[in-house]
Amino acid sequence: MSTNKNSQRINDDAWWRVWWRRFRNDFSSAEPEKQVAQIYYITAVLAVLGSLLAGLWAFGEHLWPDKSSTAIQKTSDTMAALHGKLNHRGT
Repeated sequence: MSTNKNSQRINDDAWWRVWWRRFRNDFSSAEPEKQVAQIYYITAVLAVLGSLLAGLWAFGEHLWPDKSSTAIQKTSDTMAALHGKLNHRGT
């Protein structure tokens, strides 16, 4: 009965919880050299994921630039042009 409950609990947990639980068990029972290797491995995986996310974000900025900054620029140019025409009329 307890085996069935454990397997049901594992099936209900998210994949990362199962992975984290397994990692902690492996890490605590491992030799120090293996612990250092595991830390380096996780750090490398996180660095690669961070680089991929940053690259996707930068590529997205390239494909879909921020529209609000161009709208503000156009508004400023329009206001400057109107201001110049109004000053020109007054003379």
